[in-house]
Amino acid sequence: MGKEFAKAMTGNKWIIPFIATLFSMLTLQMSSLGFSPLLPAIQREFGMNYSQIGLFTGMYGLLAIALSIPAGMLVKSFGERKILTAGLLIVASLPWPCIPGALMTR
Repeated sequence: MGKEFAKAMTGNKWIIPFIATLFSMLTLQMSSLGFSPLLPAIQREFGMNYSQIGLFTGMYGLLAIALSIPAGMLVKSFGERKILTAGLLIVASLPWPCIPGALMTR
């Protein structure tokens, strides 16, 4: 049974990365849309009108559209692993410059 299962799974190597990608996309969408209940407070705090709030909420999608083609070209040139590693390092390092200021305000 073990050999049969392994043989059957050889053509389905894409399933686990596909499910992981779907889960990642789901969590990203939830995090980007999860602030919707806060929009009235954000609007009041920053004095934004409805057009500005709409642009604020749509910025995630607009950036994804604008950066998809250049990202695909980078992946084609350098490979998936290098670009994913670089992207993860960039995203992981972004909050660090903000932490000293956040700690000093407390």
